[in-house]
Amino acid sequence: MIFTAATFMTFLAGALHAQGLAINSQSRLIGTPIHQTSNFDYYNCQDVVQDQNFINAMFNILTMMSTELNVTQPQNANCVVFQGKLRTFAQNYIAIDYHIDAENARCFYVNFCNDTRSASFYTGTPGVLEMDLTVINAARTLTVNWCFSNSRGFLRQRCSE
Repeated sequence: MIFTAATFMTFLAGALHAQGLAINSQSRLIGTPIHQTSNFDYYNCQDVVQDQNFINAMFNILTMMSTELNVTQPQNANCVVFQGKLRTFAQNYIAIDYHIDAENARCFYVNFCNDTRSASFYTGTPGVLEMDLTVINAARTLTVNWCFSNSRGFLRQRCSE
């Protein structure tokens, strides 16, 4: 299947109507981290995402992107959400990572992930939601970002470009 803006919008439609992430009034995820580093807190998706449709939509989009790029697809919708800690370079950063196998599913514990499928959310400007979809495959030295912005639509580039 060819990944087009229309295909992306079909998958994203359910996600945008979903309950989304559980976030408190300080824009922090509500839940108990499964792992913490100096820069990030990590959570099981099921603990902080209020709607399974949202998890499935992101999984399906990243699966299609992986197929188009000819790299290993994520193997299931089990995922990890991570958020930058306050007063760090990544404090407004929230991402959902999906895993290609059991070993890859533990990569964040050692702070080294070389084969990731991620959806990253940026909330810098009020009313603007931008999401970078990222596929990284170190073996092929491949890093590809596509962007969905509620103000600019679907772009085959990083949102910050």
